[in-house]
Amino acid sequence: METYFPHPLILCHRGAKNYAPENTLAAFKIALELGADGFELDTQLTSDGHVVVYHDTTLDRITDGHGKLSKLPLAELRELDAGSFFSEKFRGEKIPTLDEVFETIGKRAIINIELKNFSTPFDNLVEKLC
Repeated sequence: METYFPHPLILCHRGAKNYAPENTLAAFKIALELGADGFELDTQLTSDGHVVVYHDTTLDRITDGHGKLSKLPLAELRELDAGSFFSEKFRGEKIPTLDEVFETIGKRAIINIELKNFSTPFDNLVEKLC
């Protein structure tokens, strides 16, 4: 069955990253509030096998953590602040799991999922994602 859309699709890269911290629930919600049809997000695995939404291989650029994301378990990642780098308004924003994105956004948006396991090519990201 073919699906046609009445207009070009608007997908926000990493959510509305000019309005909220990239790849966060806040960025995805704002993207939809602004009228986007959906968004692109990046996925990686934690050291204990959870699929999280995060772009960089390291935590240093947009969190108060350091080192490689893939070396930490989800519980430790959940303690990090992924919002203050952007604005005090987003202090305490967390790195979301892919499950949280689906639970929060549901079927309200088109979600383009990018797999960011180029630095961990033999992990189970594909299997976990499926």
